[in-house]
Amino acid sequence: MRKLVLGLISILLILSLPNTFAQEKPAIVSLCEKSADLNQDGSKNIFDLILLIRPHKYNPDFDLNCDNVINVFDLHRWLQLPAKKIPVMTPSPASDSYLNWKTYINNAGFSLNYPVDLVISEQGWGTNRPPSQYTDLRIHDKQEPFTNPHVDINIWINSSLDLKSEAEKNYSKNINHRYLPAKVTEEFHQTTFLNQLSYEYTLKNKGVVGDIEEYLGFDGEYKFIWTKYNNNIYIIVLTKTPEMMKILSSFKFN
Repeated sequence: MRKLVLGLISILLILSLPNTFAQEKPAIVSLCEKSADLNQDGSKNIFDLILLIRPHKYNPDFDLNCDNVINVFDLHRWLQLPAKKIPVMTPSPASDSYLNWKTYINNAGFSLNYPVDLVISEQGWGTNRPPSQYTDLRIHDKQEPFTNPHVDINIWINSSLDLKSEAEKNYSKNINHRYLPAKVTEEFHQTTFLNQLSYEYTLKNKGVVGDIEEYLGFDGEYKFIWTKYNNNIYIIVLTKTPEMMKILSSFKFN
């Protein structure tokens, strides 16, 4: 033990002197993020140094200058590094992100969460289709359902229509509108939504052409999602704001 302590003291004295031969060593890459707290006890002390100089198999945590070798240059680097305990990150449960939000469940076979300061309107917004064939709802501000950010979810019940064809027709109507052609910010493309085949695109305009109607409203980006689940065609149109996108991320098929 005495020899070990004397050896450590000698090494520290040598390393504290100007290191002329270290100039031949390549510069330490700035992206090589390491901690001098090798045993992760919250401090930089002699026990970390013992770990570093003790013979052992290569350990990348001890390769302090990231040159794939553990040698005297790592000792020199250890003297320069601050003690930095690596924090243990404990992710919060996903449900916490919707704390104090309301849960909405629709008989058509889906559910979602939404903030308490918004409301859900279950009405046709000008449509005349009976509920047995068509479901239409909007999540919106209590005062203004059109010009403020909102989410529209329309469902064609037991539809035999071709999903891609209907989505392409709507995309074309928006970008070729006679008065307010929409600007494309995300091209029409095939993808998946909750493991279901979907067709999606994002447009920027002062309103949208929906599946059966058009309206002026929020001035910004609108995300369109066309998908099919249990033989029902879902058309989800939302203003692309953080809160509305968070509502979308809570959407589930039941």
